[in-house]
Amino acid sequence: MRQKKTTSSLLLAYLCALLLIVSGCTSGDDGNLPAANPNQGPQNNFNFIVQPGNGVVAGRVLDANGAPVAQAPVQFNGVAPRQVSARAFLIETTTNQDGFFQFQSEPGGGTLDVAGYNDIPVSVEPGVLTQINLPGGMQGWIHLSQLSFLLDGTRTENTAWGQVQAHFPNPDGLEVMYFNMQVGDLWAIQNLPVQPTTLQPDSFFDVFTDLDLGVPAGQSVPQVSVFPFLSPEPLSSLPPVLFDCPVMRERLVLDSGLDGFPAELFPPAPQVGTRASGAALLPSYNRSDFNQDVGLNECVPGAASNSLKYLDANSTRDLSAVTAISTMKTATGWAAGGCGVDWAERKNKFMTDGNHPITTENTESFETALEAIKAGKDVELTGGWHAAMVVGIVKMENGNYSVQVAHDTKQGEAEGTKVETIIYNPTTKKFSGSPGFFDGSIFRFFTIEAVKPQPITVSPDISTSHQVGTSPCPQQIGPLAIANNTDGPLDITIESMNVCIETDGPKTLRLAPGDAALQNVLFNCLTQNSFQTVIQIKATDSRGNMFVYQMHIDLTITP
Repeated sequence: MRQKKTTSSLLLAYLCALLLIVSGCTSGDDGNLPAANPNQGPQNNFNFIVQPGNGVVAGRVLDANGAPVAQAPVQFNGVAPRQVSARAFLIETTTNQDGFFQFQSEPGGGTLDVAGYNDIPVSVEPGVLTQINLPGGMQGWIHLSQLSFLLDGTRTENTAWGQVQAHFPNPDGLEVMYFNMQVGDLWAIQNLPVQPTTLQPDSFFDVFTDLDLGVPAGQSVPQVSVFPFLSPEPLSSLPPVLFDCPVMRERLVLDSGLDGFPAELFPPAPQVGTRASGAALLPSYNRSDFNQDVGLNECVPGAASNSLKYLDANSTRDLSAVTAISTMKTATGWAAGGCGVDWAERKNKFMTDGNHPITTENTESFETALEAIKAGKDVELTGGWHAAMVVGIVKMENGNYSVQVAHDTKQGEAEGTKVETIIYNPTTKKFSGSPGFFDGSIFRFFTIEAVKPQPITVSPDISTSHQVGTSPCPQQIGPLAIANNTDGPLDITIESMNVCIETDGPKTLRLAPGDAALQNVLFNCLTQNSFQTVIQIKATDSRGNMFVYQMHIDLTITP
């Protein structure tokens, strides 16, 4: 695993400062957050945490009960921060009877003085993520929700489970960082190895993971005291700094994707990770392109479709005929109750019978899956009752694995697609994280798919010249090399489409798997005019499938 070194100052900056605060997302689908109470006095339920020179704070306008406020922009002027640690400064704000901050409210935003940095732009838009951009251009935020579930038609409201989305910059291009989250006295997420969205320049960490809110199940919680943290090295403890974070509501929806294996929901437990010893992140992965909304019970065909869309976008071969979810329903044997556990074998047969250029294999080895991701192959994870596309794996020093899964957490609804980080423990043979989907689930297998190479490969096109009276006749103008890349014999036919071009070998031949044939391409000097032509190569396999290739020839003749 490659991981760039950081300077001591940057390391200190990461270790000593918050990069996040709460986002301005709206409430969940049921909209049952309490309304503003016009008779309630000021409450300290909206905070900024600022790290001068290397960080961002973000937030949203809330009323005294923690509900979002849809009012005019708010301006802060002359607010002095309170220093709470060597690098962290806390600006405590309150709401008044009308649901505004107690500070001056004016259209157009304003400025905020922070630890010697004057005139930093800040504005609060109604119901929208708000950020303060500090020197250096760093940005970050979190969004915390209390989860309810609709699993196989059974509704469970206000569980002890929370979900945090954290967005961090990645200025050093690190492949792995460690996410920590304290909730009250509970260290709910401990050194969870997380991966950036891409290994390309200007990447960031967009973390989705789940945690224990530290509240009794069934109790609605409007806010909790939290401390989120991202660092390049694992932490042995968290600084004793907490701030009040509003908690939104979110309901997740899942019907089991494996027929006969109902979804289960377990109580939350801390997510505990250790230092990474190896990592793989899918090259050229784009979360918006390869993570689709699915219907109830459709996790298996959805995962397969997501994976094939990735392969199609990153291959020279056209796979569009098999990438749709509807096609994958047929391929995996999907029915109203989901798929059978043998869905991968069914899908492999579908690909083979249809002569689609996809290899499919199951493995129970995390190491094999990790190497497959490094190689740009697509990987799907099948757990006890759910399946998802895998975009990254981190091996930890204690033998556990952190896995990034791309899936739809609101089946049949919009805006539920996420890339979540979960942990697999080979000792317990269970996952933790992603409640209702993977938490408490067994591991069944990975399915690894790759694009088959073209059945045959042919030498590159030829572009050359012939000088009349000087170049030899006939003239050897290039090689024709043909290789059989399939696992069966191929019958080859070679045909020149111009009488002036010949090959010096047999025009029909049989190539065994892995074999190659080499012939010379000759110009026989039957013309003194420049021309373009092709040599056509036809390959037929044992099932009668024919593949046609052409070598293009551009010959310039000079007197």
